[in-house]
Amino acid sequence: MQTALVSIALLGVLLFLLSFAVSYHRINTKRGFGGPDDPTAPLNKAVRAHGNTAEYIGIVAVVMLALGLTKPAPWVEWAMIVFVIGRIITAFSFLITASLDNIFPLKVVGMTLTYSAGMLLSLALLFKALSFSNILVS
Repeated sequence: MQTALVSIALLGVLLFLLSFAVSYHRINTKRGFGGPDDPTAPLNKAVRAHGNTAEYIGIVAVVMLALGLTKPAPWVEWAMIVFVIGRIITAFSFLITASLDNIFPLKVVGMTLTYSAGMLLSLALLFKALSFSNILVS
């Protein structure tokens, strides 16, 4: 359970740090809504880093919590850690890339870790749920 809670907490910290970055850039550019069409603009990069993070962490945090309550196997805990690392790498890559139009290798690494670990965690929860359903039905 400890790994799940720490992972979820780190994802929350990441999301709020990215929220702060968006607010910071909005204040500096005096833009309360929207952003420039320029894929090199720091505000645009911060908005995408925040939005992309928010798209993934909500459901995976729920999956981590559910798995954490069931005393997960060590590989499941490692998948939680890998997911967090993937999200940090991806967010960082959005912020440091020269342009959002570019395929940035670091972003590819981060998204690969995100997709693979997120899928493993989701399948682990599904398999856990199906094995418990057999006990309840019999």
